[in-house]
Amino acid sequence: MSRQLGKGAGGGVDSKTYRKLKKKQSRQIRTEINDPALNKDGVLNVNDFLKSRRYEINELEKAQLNSKFSSSSRTFQSLPRKLRRRTASHNVKRIPKRMRNRAIREMANETSGIKKKPLKGKQLYRARTLRNLLKLAARANLMRLVPVDKRLSAGRLRIRQRIKTLNEQLQNSKDSEKFIKINNNIGSYDVSALNQLASPPIGKIKYMKRQRKFTWLSTHVWHSKRSHLVKRWGFQIPLKPTQKSFRLSHRNFNLTGAIIWDKSYINTMIIQSDNIQSIADTLSSLTNGKAIGKRYLQNGGIYDGLIYKNDEIIGTGTTIFFKSSDEETKRLIVRLHPAIYQSVFDHLLSIKTEDVEIIDTRYAIGSIDVGGPIALSTLGTILKPANKSSEESKLFGKLCTENTLPDNTVFTYQAIDPRLANRNKPRPNKSTNIIDTLIDMKVTKANINTKIVDNLLTSQGRTNSYENQLSLKQIAAQKNIQSSNESKDVTSFPVIIYKTNNNIWTVLLPWYWVLPVWHAMNHIAHMNHGGILQSHQLNFEQNKLFFPDDYPFTSAGFVDHLIAAKEKEEKWEKKPIAKKINYDKLKIRNDDYEKGEIGNPFTADWRYLQLLKFGLNQVKSDKNTRTSAWTEKFTRKIEEPHDVYNFIKDVKNTDKESDSRGEKLTIPVQLYDPKKVPGPPSSPDDPLSISPIKIELVSRGFTSDNARIYSIPEPELNKWIKSTNTKRPTGKKQHEYPEVPTSKNLIGFITSGSYNLSRGLNTGVGYIDATYLKKVTSGQKQQKKYCVIRNVGTDFGRLASWESIDI
Repeated sequence: MSRQLGKGAGGGVDSKTYRKLKKKQSRQIRTEINDPALNKDGVLNVNDFLKSRRYEINELEKAQLNSKFSSSSRTFQSLPRKLRRRTASHNVKRIPKRMRNRAIREMANETSGIKKKPLKGKQLYRARTLRNLLKLAARANLMRLVPVDKRLSAGRLRIRQRIKTLNEQLQNSKDSEKFIKINNNIGSYDVSALNQLASPPIGKIKYMKRQRKFTWLSTHVWHSKRSHLVKRWGFQIPLKPTQKSFRLSHRNFNLTGAIIWDKSYINTMIIQSDNIQSIADTLSSLTNGKAIGKRYLQNGGIYDGLIYKNDEIIGTGTTIFFKSSDEETKRLIVRLHPAIYQSVFDHLLSIKTEDVEIIDTRYAIGSIDVGGPIALSTLGTILKPANKSSEESKLFGKLCTENTLPDNTVFTYQAIDPRLANRNKPRPNKSTNIIDTLIDMKVTKANINTKIVDNLLTSQGRTNSYENQLSLKQIAAQKNIQSSNESKDVTSFPVIIYKTNNNIWTVLLPWYWVLPVWHAMNHIAHMNHGGILQSHQLNFEQNKLFFPDDYPFTSAGFVDHLIAAKEKEEKWEKKPIAKKINYDKLKIRNDDYEKGEIGNPFTADWRYLQLLKFGLNQVKSDKNTRTSAWTEKFTRKIEEPHDVYNFIKDVKNTDKESDSRGEKLTIPVQLYDPKKVPGPPSSPDDPLSISPIKIELVSRGFTSDNARIYSIPEPELNKWIKSTNTKRPTGKKQHEYPEVPTSKNLIGFITSGSYNLSRGLNTGVGYIDATYLKKVTSGQKQQKKYCVIRNVGTDFGRLASWESIDI
């Protein structure tokens, strides 16, 4: 039986009928059938006509409001997606403050609700014990002490033992080895190390055990409620927002708003010396001679590109050069991806001279990236200068309203606590000539205050910025001060803001100031947070490579591909047999020697491509006349085409055995050097030279990661081009394509492929064999170059055009 409603609700109808009736009534708009403005003779009375239209307009507005709130009768149901929370239906603290009173009134009228069950037994005991631990932690903060005893975060110590240990240490707090003395009540302190790697920060006592292997960013708790996180490279890093954000990220970055990232996991080191030649030699070693000259060794000189170790590319990074206020100490900021940071740090320690010092500040200097049309104006809104009369502050105030400042622009100034600063949006100054201002800035370097740079790049300067840093309760008390005569001591901190070639502004600031700035910036309209996938997406839309995903010739990129392949394979194995593709029985082409999917179906199999090119170069006959032959060392002879594919299987099995024994596998590919003549590998262990390309599909279809790239034999090229223009008698395109080329035509893989919102079609970036690239480009420089793209697990290909890209 359906539940009946009372007379007051729906007159005895069931709930389903009542909801339909309510919805129908909310969408009705009343109108006047007989228009009183027209008399019997058909003459229009203007006054009556206006009154009649006013009535209809009012009814239209009422209908819009009724329709809007007919299905959202509660406060938490009318919130935008970004502000919705799962517990908002019964917890008013999850509702914005401006709407909280209405929610409280609604909950007071509720007869049924979720009642929290009181804790009992072990749960009650654990809660009380944890409360005692937090009391001791609060006491340590009030005493301005941070415990550094590693036993507190060890997994073996239980809560009671941790309480006992911390209590004993607090009673003997004069012991400086067990505590770090700080200058604030919220636990902020500087974590850096000279000529050695720094230890991770202690973190809150409540969350110590969770950070034993992977350090939290200062915005971790904020992100944990709004993003998916991944544990990689010693950090817990935001991967992507929980809310759908593919199109939203594109719009905000390119059209209307901005995207913000917490990039504190990009590690920072400082190389300093009194000898500028030592800094120049170190910079030249890191960049393989690319960053040489006055351009990179002047105040604010930026290099953003490839990083080398022993003349080999290991990743990407950014360097910024600064001089100290006394111009004696020269400092080089080096920012690197965490996958390569330790390797570079150890390498620099081994080659540095005695007059060079290397400071590890990966847990001391944090960073926030902002990209989009309102990126710089948002920074001007949130980060207000402490000294508005200074030259660097005036210059930033003039330029922060501009959208098109040149790359490698740098600003430095002292910013006040964004929680207490007014958030008035900066207004453009019409009397300012932007070009003249930029020229003056380049000549005078008024945008760089070396004292502020010293405050950020020295441990003492960062520690001073934490002095009397306010908690949230103290911030609320400061805001509630009504007396205008009472002075407010607003804390400030140094910032360095610079722009890279990705149209992104990076803010460098002390580690424990990242969270206050992050909270303030996320209150700006049209500001959305991003993760690793959003950075990858925006690089992809600009046809740029993303580290480490699109760098398979580096150690970090190759390992990243192996990890991704393992995750995909585990996910595939969990599927039932009826729901997963059988890659071994995939029929791509009947006359091909390779049966099933080419190579490892879960990744771009560069090892397969390397062995294929080596084997095809060894083939002496195109016919299959006999079975395989073997050498004296029990290795397969490669004389006929079928020997190549059997040889690849043999080597793959050997690689699996080596991997199971824990032996280090060599990287099968290397980046093509234009100075050298490319050729096929001379041995199974000789790396294959590859070159980056971008592709665009000529007609319909889609590209995905790890898609296979084939060259098109010359006799079949015209067939493929004609197939994209073939039409049916009805005038529609036929979309029938020739067979996919054979496996011997495999030339590369797509590392990143998807729908490109900037281009409005499917594109991809990847790598192809440099020998094929040289062969094609040497004869046809201006002709359009074509290839066939086949996604993993499919038996058909799509025609695509390709072009080389710079790395």
